[in-house]
Amino acid sequence: MSGNNISESVKDNIRKHRKERGLSQKKFSELMGVTSSTASTWELGKSEISLKTAEKICEVLNISPLELFGAEMIESDEDIVDYLNIIMAKPELKTLIAASSELSDEDFEKVMQVIAMFRK
Repeated sequence: MSGNNISESVKDNIRKHRKERGLSQKKFSELMGVTSSTASTWELGKSEISLKTAEKICEVLNISPLELFGAEMIESDEDIVDYLNIIMAKPELKTLIAASSELSDEDFEKVMQVIAMFRK
Protein backbone atom coordinates (compact mmCIF):
# COMPACT_ATOMS: atom_id res chain seq x y z
CA MET A 1 0.00 0.00 0.00
CA SER A 2 1.05 3.56 -0.55
CA GLY A 3 2.78 5.53 2.18
CA ASN A 4 1.20 8.83 1.18
CA ASN A 5 -0.09 11.08 3.93
CA ILE A 6 -3.85 11.15 3.43
CA SER A 7 -4.19 14.36 5.45
CA GLU A 8 -1.84 16.15 3.07
CA SER A 9 -3.93 15.07 0.08
CA VAL A 10 -7.19 16.06 1.72
CA LYS A 11 -6.07 19.49 2.89
CA ASP A 12 -4.54 20.30 -0.48
CA ASN A 13 -7.61 19.06 -2.36
CA ILE A 14 -10.05 21.01 -0.20
CA ARG A 15 -8.14 24.23 -0.86
CA LYS A 16 -7.67 23.46 -4.57
CA HIS A 17 -11.32 22.67 -5.28
CA ARG A 18 -12.62 25.52 -3.08
CA LYS A 19 -10.50 28.01 -5.03
CA GLU A 20 -11.44 26.45 -8.39
CA ARG A 21 -15.07 27.13 -7.52
CA GLY A 22 -14.29 30.72 -6.57
CA LEU A 23 -15.29 30.23 -2.94
CA SER A 24 -13.67 32.22 -0.18
CA GLN A 25 -12.88 30.28 2.96
CA LYS A 26 -15.66 32.25 4.68
CA LYS A 27 -18.26 31.32 2.04
CA PHE A 28 -17.08 27.69 2.04
CA SER A 29 -17.42 27.51 5.83
CA GLU A 30 -20.93 29.01 5.62
CA LEU A 31 -21.97 26.40 3.05
CA MET A 32 -20.48 23.70 5.28
CA GLY A 33 -22.25 25.05 8.36
CA VAL A 34 -19.01 25.43 10.33
CA THR A 35 -16.89 28.31 11.54
CA SER A 36 -14.15 29.77 9.36
CA SER A 37 -11.61 28.53 11.88
CA THR A 38 -12.86 24.93 11.52
CA ALA A 39 -12.56 25.11 7.73
CA SER A 40 -9.10 26.61 8.17
CA THR A 41 -7.95 23.68 10.33
CA TRP A 42 -8.96 21.29 7.54
CA GLU A 43 -7.01 23.23 4.92
CA LEU A 44 -3.99 23.48 7.19
CA GLY A 45 -4.13 19.77 8.00
CA LYS A 46 -4.49 20.51 11.72
CA SER A 47 -7.50 18.25 12.15
CA GLU A 48 -8.87 15.13 10.54
CA ILE A 49 -12.33 15.07 8.99
CA SER A 50 -15.04 12.52 9.69
CA LEU A 51 -16.65 10.52 6.91
CA LYS A 52 -19.81 12.57 7.39
CA THR A 53 -17.82 15.79 6.91
CA ALA A 54 -16.04 14.33 3.87
CA GLU A 55 -19.45 13.62 2.33
CA LYS A 56 -20.57 17.21 3.00
CA ILE A 57 -17.33 18.64 1.55
CA CYS A 58 -17.85 16.58 -1.61
CA GLU A 59 -21.43 17.83 -1.84
CA VAL A 60 -20.52 21.51 -1.29
CA LEU A 61 -17.57 21.41 -3.70
CA ASN A 62 -19.40 19.13 -6.15
CA ILE A 63 -16.53 16.63 -6.24
CA SER A 64 -16.21 12.88 -5.83
CA PRO A 65 -14.60 11.26 -2.80
CA LEU A 66 -11.73 10.24 -5.08
CA GLU A 67 -11.16 13.91 -5.92
CA LEU A 68 -11.22 14.80 -2.23
CA PHE A 69 -8.92 12.04 -1.00
CA GLY A 70 -6.73 12.05 -4.09
CA ALA A 71 -6.29 9.42 -6.75
CA GLU A 72 -2.70 8.90 -5.58
CA MET A 73 -4.04 7.43 -2.35
CA ILE A 74 -4.83 4.21 -4.21
CA GLU A 75 -2.13 3.41 -6.70
CA SER A 76 -3.50 0.13 -8.04
CA ASP A 77 -6.25 -2.44 -7.85
CA GLU A 78 -3.93 -4.36 -5.53
CA ASP A 79 -4.11 -1.48 -3.02
CA ILE A 80 -7.90 -1.72 -3.03
CA VAL A 81 -7.72 -5.46 -2.47
CA ASP A 82 -5.20 -4.92 0.36
CA TYR A 83 -7.52 -2.42 2.08
CA LEU A 84 -10.54 -4.70 1.69
CA ASN A 85 -8.60 -7.71 3.00
CA ILE A 86 -7.58 -5.73 6.09
CA ILE A 87 -11.20 -4.75 6.74
CA MET A 88 -12.55 -8.25 6.06
CA ALA A 89 -9.98 -9.85 8.39
CA LYS A 90 -11.24 -7.75 11.29
CA PRO A 91 -15.03 -7.43 11.41
CA GLU A 92 -14.61 -4.82 14.17
CA LEU A 93 -13.18 -2.49 11.54
CA LYS A 94 -16.48 -2.55 9.64
CA THR A 95 -18.25 -1.56 12.85
CA LEU A 96 -15.68 1.16 13.53
CA ILE A 97 -15.97 2.58 10.01
CA ALA A 98 -19.78 2.58 10.17
CA ALA A 99 -19.78 4.21 13.63
CA SER A 100 -17.25 6.87 12.62
CA SER A 101 -19.56 8.20 9.93
CA GLU A 102 -22.04 9.20 12.64
CA LEU A 103 -19.56 11.07 14.85
CA SER A 104 -19.27 14.83 15.04
CA ASP A 105 -15.96 16.26 13.86
CA GLU A 106 -14.98 16.93 17.47
CA ASP A 107 -15.72 13.36 18.56
CA PHE A 108 -13.96 11.97 15.49
CA GLU A 109 -10.88 14.02 16.37
CA LYS A 110 -10.95 12.60 19.91
CA VAL A 111 -11.10 9.05 18.55
CA MET A 112 -8.17 9.81 16.25
CA GLN A 113 -6.18 11.12 19.23
CA VAL A 114 -6.86 7.93 21.19
CA ILE A 115 -5.77 5.82 18.22
CA ALA A 116 -2.60 7.89 17.89
CA MET A 117 -1.79 7.21 21.56
CA PHE A 118 -1.99 3.46 20.93
CA ARG A 119 0.22 3.67 17.82
CA LYS A 120 3.17 5.09 19.76
